[in-house]
Amino acid sequence: MLSNKKSVRDLIELLAQAGVKHVVISPGSRNAPLTYSFASDRRFKCHSIVDERAAGYFALGIAQQLKSPVAVVCTSGTAAYNYGPAVAEAFYQRIPLVVITADRPEEWINQGDGQTIMQTNLFGKHVKSSIQLKEDDGQGNTGWHNQRLISEALDSGRYPVSGPIHINVPLAESLYEEYQGAQGDSDARLIRRGRTSARLEKSELQHLVSKLNECTKILVLVGMGERNPDFQSQLEKFASYPAVTVLTETTSNLHSKNFIGCIDRLIMSFDDEDHDNFRPDLLITLGSHIISKKIKALLRSYDIQEHWHVDPDPQLIDTYQCLSVGIRCAPGAFFKQLNAVYEGLPSCYHQHWIQRDLKHQKTHDEYVDQVGFSDFQVVGRVLRKVPPGSNLQMGNSSVVRYIQLFDAKDNIQYSGNRGTSGIDGCTSTASGAATASQTPTTLISGDIAFFYDSNALWNENLPRWLKIIVINNGGGGIFRIIDGPASTPVLEKYFETKHHLRAKNLAAMHGLNYFHAENLAELDQGLENLYRSDKCGILEVITPRIENDKVLKDYFKTLIDAKKNEQ
Repeated sequence: MLSNKKSVRDLIELLAQAGVKHVVISPGSRNAPLTYSFASDRRFKCHSIVDERAAGYFALGIAQQLKSPVAVVCTSGTAAYNYGPAVAEAFYQRIPLVVITADRPEEWINQGDGQTIMQTNLFGKHVKSSIQLKEDDGQGNTGWHNQRLISEALDSGRYPVSGPIHINVPLAESLYEEYQGAQGDSDARLIRRGRTSARLEKSELQHLVSKLNECTKILVLVGMGERNPDFQSQLEKFASYPAVTVLTETTSNLHSKNFIGCIDRLIMSFDDEDHDNFRPDLLITLGSHIISKKIKALLRSYDIQEHWHVDPDPQLIDTYQCLSVGIRCAPGAFFKQLNAVYEGLPSCYHQHWIQRDLKHQKTHDEYVDQVGFSDFQVVGRVLRKVPPGSNLQMGNSSVVRYIQLFDAKDNIQYSGNRGTSGIDGCTSTASGAATASQTPTTLISGDIAFFYDSNALWNENLPRWLKIIVINNGGGGIFRIIDGPASTPVLEKYFETKHHLRAKNLAAMHGLNYFHAENLAELDQGLENLYRSDKCGILEVITPRIENDKVLKDYFKTLIDAKKNEQ
């Protein structure tokens, strides 16, 4: 069954031509022509998610794994607003979402009609493109106009960097009239832009290399990104020079013996005496968001004279307040050009970083062996048990920060909503990612994030290979860790939001397996049961609310003391 509305049929045809294969639909009336037309087209895999906020993040998880655009479709009114958090996350995580919102005809906006709000440009600057289609009666140039707008929007959602787009579709009643023609006879034609690749011009390359060859302390900091073997090999070659140190985080998905991870663990002991050894002559950054607040603060405190940011996005991002050159180029292509001409100078810079890292690795291992049952111990234990080849979805706030303290595994893909770092869609994103990847997927989530996104479980098709681990410490533990909230008299009520909620009844309501742990032996058994279970399941780990922040602070103090004792 296809809608008789030509604007709907043309939109669907162009989406298919653009490679959209997954459509996440939330039920409603105004979007009915879109719903039954998508559902009738075998080119699309349709998913039904009732809650639009969960639906947006579910689609984001699919697109995150497939690296291709995924559509979400909803009815008019406040339903569309509920996509907002996922749209913002997709924008900053550079994920290609195609947000399709049904709307009342333009003449009925602000005229007291039901379920009607101002949906044009609803998501503001958090989309790469926002277009309003016109209803097409098959006469004149309306169809041509719509097709051009859709083509331009789809192109902007992929190049030069990916991101969400918004297509608002006004639909007049009747909404259920069926198209009498043959399926697939649309004349809609996608306009495609020819692709080009950016390279440094010869004169610019020579200029950069002349500066590079003067530096004996070069620091490369890699933010969130996708696994890319070609780029990794180029970066490893660059990292082999003694003047170069490469710092990564789990979300960079670049792991090598030539790179240094666990940034917070490494730099926690830095003091004024370390300034000369670790301050770079040149900082090169690539990838998007960095999790570590400590490295941001450290680099901002250094008087760095030369900072290059390598990114195909034309926007200049000056995170460390020392940017000197923005290089609009894919990082792999940039380092390939650089490696062809870089000579390298003798230096002890990389050795200084490696020696400090090895010392802190030893202190870390000793601390992990003796620490009591806590968030810190639970995260470390869970990371050991995550099956090889898995996709690890990291919840925000304290969970993702704990994970950065443990060495990354090169057989795990690390993902998380670090574009905006919100807690509002972690479980929904993980469920979408598991659906798309068809590989074992583990979500490690805090309790507040899990309960906040509980509608993610309102999904009849949660994959059996999705395993959810909830670390329940009775509140927002992050607020006992960061500076400020713990010193206020309203910590527990308004920051930490202390609670006694448990996930058991939620699991039962949605037909999921449920396991429970309150000590190390129960945790090990719970993990074994969770991974052996034949359907999606939840392991809820109850940790001590008050002790967790003390354990973490003692961990960092131990690193600092270990450095002092060696002096």
